Amino acid sequence: MNQLGHIYKWNSHSRHFVFPALFPTGFRNVVWTAAALRETSRDIISIAARGIVLYLLLACVFTGMLFGQEGDLLRQPWPELPNMVMLGPVSCRADFPLVEIEEVQQDIARLQTDLIRYLGIPEPQEGIILCLFNTQQAYCDFVKRKYPMAPLDRPALYIKAGGPGVLLIQRDKDMLLNIRHEMTHAYLNAALRNIPIWLDEGLAKYFETPQGQRGFDNPFLQSVQKSASRLFGRAPSLERLEKLQMIHQMGEREYRESWAWVHFLIHESPLSQKLLAFYLRSLTPEKQYGISMEQSFINQKKTPLTKLLEEFLPDYRKDFVEHFKNWKP
Repeated sequence: MNQLGHIYKWNSHSRHFVFPALFPTGFRNVVWTAAALRETSRDIISIAARGIVLYLLLACVFTGMLFGQEGDLLRQPWPELPNMVMLGPVSCRADFPLVEIEEVQQDIARLQTDLIRYLGIPEPQEGIILCLFNTQQAYCDFVKRKYPMAPLDRPALYIKAGGPGVLLIQRDKDMLLNIRHEMTHAYLNAALRNIPIWLDEGLAKYFETPQGQRGFDNPFLQSVQKSASRLFGRAPSLERLEKLQMIHQMGEREYRESWAWVHFLIHESPLSQKLLAFYLRSLTPEKQYGISMEQSFINQKKTPLTKLLEEFLPDYRKDFVEHFKNWKP
């Protein structure tokens, strides 16, 4: 058996490997060696079947003790959004009764649990503010007043400029999808630092789909499978995605390819999912402390995810093509 595979459990319903562990806080600096990965496997603290318990524990901690002034900001009333509930690290506010959308609360809990269980994402290091608006007019009025430089032609916004991340989402037919997408960004950026743009967006596109449907119910899947099934099907260039630094560089092609690589890494094998989790752990605050965004880009060029894949999955491009050729419900 692969020495890294024993910590995974195959979930036949959604066809992914459960990652029932968190790396310890004192995780050593990332070194792309088999010894480092083996040591990580030995040091992992099992939290199988504790995802919901951890979420409820976080709810108590964040509600009562959240980082002093930040906690006050998360809990203080906003006249425009009088209805509020604390959901773990998330301060959810709305201009309509929140009991009307209980599914939102369930989705938020499931999403954080999934990020922890499947990818070992640590708990958020700061709070998140989710603002929900019953009408487009209320949404636009709020954005114009509070964030005058933000665009108004999008039904959802994630704003991070020091302090808690703020999600602004209008109530429409795509509200739950938008919440899952933007909340993924918020969780990742509250727990990690300097995430490569392609990976940030690829994970958000993957987790925007409802739990249990993520592997199969994405509009990109058919196009990616068609491309992989051609006579000389080739994997899209992950190296090209790793060079992207700004959101305006992300077009439909980039979103599709980013989603496809995330899908491959999560579903291909226990090892591929482990490698993704290992790479994400290198982006935790303790590994990124004192590193500027510019320096982080330089570091990511030196030790990109592709380097890790080349060492431990040398045929990952071929595996990508075969993965999507053979991927079926």
